[in-house]
Amino acid sequence: MELKKSEASALSRLFSAAVLRDFSKEARSSQFARLLRYTRLSENMPYGATVGTTLDEAFNLLSKSKFRDDYVYRSAITDKILLGRHNLNTATLLNEVRAGSCKADVVVLNSGVLEIAAKDVGVITLSERYTFQTVRIPQSHPERVDPTMILDILRLDEATEILSRLGQEIPNVPNTKIRSELRRIFAKLEPMVVHDEMVKTLKTSRSQAGLASFVNSIPNSFRAASIAANPTPKNRVRIKEAVDTPLIEALAWI
Repeated sequence: MELKKSEASALSRLFSAAVLRDFSKEARSSQFARLLRYTRLSENMPYGATVGTTLDEAFNLLSKSKFRDDYVYRSAITDKILLGRHNLNTATLLNEVRAGSCKADVVVLNSGVLEIAAKDVGVITLSERYTFQTVRIPQSHPERVDPTMILDILRLDEATEILSRLGQEIPNVPNTKIRSELRRIFAKLEPMVVHDEMVKTLKTSRSQAGLASFVNSIPNSFRAASIAANPTPKNRVRIKEAVDTPLIEALAWI
């Protein structure tokens, strides 16, 4: 089944935060059902298909089409790096991380990056067969990290925890001034030390280890969206109920 552009757009939205939010709250989603009606997918699914197998097939079509969106890349990173090379007990995936004046969500690069990026910047491409290929191995230089940019990634509690471990005094100022005061302190810290403490802190404070059994129980295609949302235990039960629903029932969710 070759996708039309409008179908690709609808299928991509099946993995949106809005659909996941519906699943989390109600174990169903009228938006999911409406989006399917803009495509031919439900007509091509076999008897006995569930919401989960439908999501997997939707993702399979998207990943092989010329209409790949950022979720395809995010899912590849989640599946092949976070859950493939590592696991949720040893690694943590961060989404929408600030980098200076920009925000890193999913960065899609072509071969032209080799000419404009520094030689120590690693480059990985996602092939048409949905496999990662390392074009250039990255080099680690934590000593070049800007401590104030690290601060932009951190929550207030994480920033103060790092300062405490480094023996720094926690600023006693009004909430409206705390960030600017923290920035002043972080700017004076040793980059490599701040980098190492940031990694230790985030691997603990944002650990996703508790999601492991849940993630293993849902369709591969829906794992990236679920990990990003970090649902509560009750919401995980509803999501699981939603993806296990027979497709014929889900089409009546409207």
